[in-house]
Amino acid sequence: SQQDDSFAGSFEHQKLLLAAAYVSDAQFSRNIPFETSPHAVRLYYLYNHWMTQAVTYFFIILNLALAVFEDPAVYALPVWATSIVEAACLLAFTGRLVHFAKVTPKDRFWKDRKNICVVVAILAVLVDLIIYGTMHTLGHSGVRYSRILRPIFLVNFAESR
Repeated sequence: SQQDDSFAGSFEHQKLLLAAAYVSDAQFSRNIPFETSPHAVRLYYLYNHWMTQAVTYFFIILNLALAVFEDPAVYALPVWATSIVEAACLLAFTGRLVHFAKVTPKDRFWKDRKNICVVVAILAVLVDLIIYGTMHTLGHSGVRYSRILRPIFLVNFAESR
């Protein structure tokens, strides 16, 4: 019947997409374990799309560039401005990490030390940002200790592996 042919064509299309993903991984020397369900394969294609990678690099560079504009800097911006930019960067990193978690098998995701390192860095920077923002609002001086963690995002995201 026509419905059976449509299902078989869809099944063959899914197998072709999976095979193409394996060939693409070999071509670009990627070694990312990913789920083989049709939904996960589509997410994997989106994860490896040049635009999503470019957005990730944009936020990594933006996060590293904050060092030029935060106290003690030559071109210091207000704390609220740099905090908003850093929060946006953390949101982008979290989104990218969640996207990666949707693609990879759960047991492999949590065994990868680089993923754990990114999660810990995001949480540490977020806590430091909240504490520093609170201290600044109350008129106390403080030091942002989590700035040293910024290169971790550059090194540990899958695009940089």
